[in-house]
Amino acid sequence: MKAYSTDVRRKLVQACERRLGSQRTLADALGVSPSFVKKVLRRYRTTGQRTPKPPTSGRKPRLDAAADAMLRDMVLAQPDSTLEIS
Repeated sequence: MKAYSTDVRRKLVQACERRLGSQRTLADALGVSPSFVKKVLRRYRTTGQRTPKPPTSGRKPRLDAAADAMLRDMVLAQPDSTLEIS
């Protein structure tokens, strides 16, 4: 899902600071959901940021930093090694 633009977020925060209406009224005026308004305002109050959070999707690495470094060293030492298939 694509994040809402920073322009919508800026307008939302400005409207809330000017007390132009309730969260539900602002959501209707900007064409967003009330839960989005609540999340943006909470993030703005706690961090001061209106930008969307960075994406956190994707698979976590199975190796920790030490194991990754060890594997890289092994591949550099013998780049043409293969596993035996039985």
